[in-house]
Amino acid sequence: MKFEAVPLSEAKGKMLGHNIARTDGQRLLRKGKPLTNEELEKLRALNRTSVDVASLEPDDVERLAQINEQGGITLATMLQGQLDSGNGDIHARHFV
Repeated sequence: MKFEAVPLSEAKGKMLGHNIARTDGQRLLRKGKPLTNEELEKLRALNRTSVDVASLEPDDVERLAQINEQGGITLATMLQGQLDSGNGDIHARHFV
């Protein structure tokens, strides 16, 4: 996975790379969320001019496809999000 800072003017539709907190410390935006005009306005209200976004690299997609073909991807609902590929299998857990 690749992380990079991009100007807000180029961030629409990209995946948020890290959680964003309000000035009081409460989470405003959750990582992994596709950025819409509404989220970008929230970032502008915090005087942000750029945001870290995440994107899959070609090797990530190929690796996921190989693991999926081997039956190694499982999905589960949890209270936290996690991607664990330590043993070669990928376990993706959904944020709720």
